[in-house]
Amino acid sequence: MASARGSAAFRVGRWLLWLAVPACCVLWMLLVLAPRPPELAVGEIVGTGVERWGDDTRPAPGSEEIVDMPEREQVIGMPVPPPEREVIIDMSPPPPKRGRIIDASPSPKREVWYIYIHDLPRRFNADLVRRCRSLSEWTEMCKHVANAGMGPRLTRTGGVLPSTGWYDTNQFTVEVIFHSRMRRYGFLTPDACLAAAVYVPYYAGLDVGRHLWGSFGNAARDALAEDLAAWLRSWAAHGGRDHFLVAGRIAWDFRREEQGGDWGSRLLLPEAWNMTALVLESGPWHAATDVAVPYPTYFHPSRGGAEVASWQRAVRRARRPWLFAFATTLRDAVMDQCARSPRCGLLQCGGGQRDDC
Repeated sequence: MASARGSAAFRVGRWLLWLAVPACCVLWMLLVLAPRPPELAVGEIVGTGVERWGDDTRPAPGSEEIVDMPEREQVIGMPVPPPEREVIIDMSPPPPKRGRIIDASPSPKREVWYIYIHDLPRRFNADLVRRCRSLSEWTEMCKHVANAGMGPRLTRTGGVLPSTGWYDTNQFTVEVIFHSRMRRYGFLTPDACLAAAVYVPYYAGLDVGRHLWGSFGNAARDALAEDLAAWLRSWAAHGGRDHFLVAGRIAWDFRREEQGGDWGSRLLLPEAWNMTALVLESGPWHAATDVAVPYPTYFHPSRGGAEVASWQRAVRRARRPWLFAFATTLRDAVMDQCARSPRCGLLQCGGGQRDDC
């Protein structure tokens, strides 16, 4: 009986020995070949479990915790580096998705440019509008200077134009339009010393336009301009360099020659040579003071970009079988194209000594 038990125990021990040998080999391999935890270099940023969005992402200011190295040794079990070295532990939240960076810094202060408007006597502006019948020999200007210089609203357009935003505007009323808009400027100042620029609301174009044709002499053309030069002495402080005016005609209408000239006024006198003039067409020899502005159009949108976008969509959808001729460098190209086409006829005006159109 004892012999049978011993034989059974021997057989069990032999099988356990065969199982123990592979198990020891596997355990030895796990201990030897298992990867060691990465060592952290001094000065490395240790994350706190927050997902990082890129290697170049930096913690937000004020969201970092500075930890001295002795405390770091207690936490992560690393050797103590020199005492002057320290490590930054990132405590910042992840940046927004899609890489957008939100700038939380306060916006810089907005620079404000104040404008001072001269309170000129009425003879330089309002009286010219009130005497609108004398502004032109051929055009009824009273309707055009009304409505702050934009003229009456266009309502009967045959469905070609929108019902709003279009006016019967004269090409020489830009000074009236600008003066009206300038009164609503948000940064006007009653103190000229605080102003970055000084606006002179003299309707020079309306003034000289009534004296360009007819039996008027140069004295009549220069009267109001010389009156302004005598009245407006404030430009002596800076030589007129901080003053500007808007005139609804071309620059040549205000620079009559000293000798032998009989066209225009001498508004841009020596006293006003430094004053900036916003005119419809600037002079090529006065680029420092002349600023060209466009002629006013019929389109004056009151709803900003929405009305402009609506008109642009309407133009894109419209059938336009005819060409428009522009009085610019494109004019010659259109005339040449018309001359080469048997389907185009060019209306020639003023071919002789008279205006025959």
